[in-house]
Order: sequence, then C-alpha cells, then structure tokens
Amino acid sequence: MRTLIKARFVVRLGYACLLLLLGTVSFVWADLSLSVNSNVHIQADRIEYLKDQGLVIASGQVHIQQDQVHLYADKIRYDMTAQNIFAEGHVIWQDESQEIEAKNLTYNLRDKKGKAFDIKTTSPPWISTGSEIDIEDRKITIKNAVTTTCDYVEGYRHYFLKSDRITIYSGDYLVAENVVMY
Repeated sequence: MRTLIKARFVVRLGYACLLLLLGTVSFVWADLSLSVNSNVHIQADRIEYLKDQGLVIASGQVHIQQDQVHLYADKIRYDMTAQNIFAEGHVIWQDESQEIEAKNLTYNLRDKKGKAFDIKTTSPPWISTGSEIDIEDRKITIKNAVTTTCDYVEGYRHYFLKSDRITIYSGDYLVAENVVMY
C-alpha cells in the first residue's frame, strides 16, 4: 500500500510579526492538509501522523473527505490500517443526500458503515433526532426517533412522528416502527 503524505502550513503573518517583535517565535495558527492513498484527504489545524502505528490524530476544524463523504469534527482519530475513524466534538457527517450532526461518531471508510450518538439528521425532506444512529451506504437507522418535515423548533412543530426506530433510505422514503403521530 503506497501512502502519499503532503502537508501545507499557513501562518497568519500579523500574529507571527507581533510575536517576533516581542522576542517569541511561535506558530499561533496553522492549516495542515494530509492526503492518504489518493482517496482520503484530511485537513485540520493540527495533524499528528504516527507512521509506526498507522495512526492519524487531527484536531481543530478537522475535515476528512473520501469520495462523496465529508466528515467535520473538533477532533478525530484515524486508524489507517483498519480504516476506522473516531470523531468527537461538534461532529457533522455528510454524503450526497444526508447530513448527520452528533456529539461523537465512529465510521469505517472501507465498509462505509458507522454509528453516532445524540444525533440530529437532515435527509430532505426529513428532519430527525434520536439517541443513536446506524449509518450504512444509502441508508440510516435512527433509534428512539422523532421525525418531521416541519423545520420549526421543538414545541412549535405542526406535527412529528415518534417511533422506536426509523430507517431512511437516501432521502427517498422512510420506514418507521411503533409510530405515534403528534
């Protein structure tokens, strides 16, 4: 497996000049970019690459892209061998037709499967919240779900569906189990 690593550093010159005048040399802000294989790209304020462990740890405005999947988080841990990602802190996962917001998320880039907790997802026209979500290619399953097409805040929604489990298929349709309509 051939690994291509490239990094780009950008430093805000105003802060760097100010620090030089004060006699201190330090990087205040940096933007790093890492390409692994040719289909996984990582951008973050800080990236640590542990070659012997096959591990990438990125923090600060992290963005990972593989084909149509984009993952944004405050911090990620990426196991390059297993292709597993663990993301935490304001996590947003997007593909062609779905977007998931979560506190934390695990995702396998090879299998295109993952799991997230305390979620909100938009898969037009559906807006859903739930305790847990299973992500698969072109399908998501939400546990303890509340779903609506009304984008008003909770308490002002015209209606919503509450169910044990809702499966959304690429924004086309959904299947709900044990549903109560409010």
